Amino acid sequence: MAMCIDGVLGIQGGQNPRVLESMLKTYIDPKKRAAEDKED
Repeated sequence: MAMCIDGVLGIQGGQNPRVLESMLKTYIDPKKRAAEDKED
């Protein structure tokens, strides 16, 4: 739930999308985050 709120507040605040993505990725398990980074 906190991840959703942080995302919405970041969008409303006009935060840079790349910064917002980095911030939200901290909520994801490090192993899954590493797998996601390999896909990009």
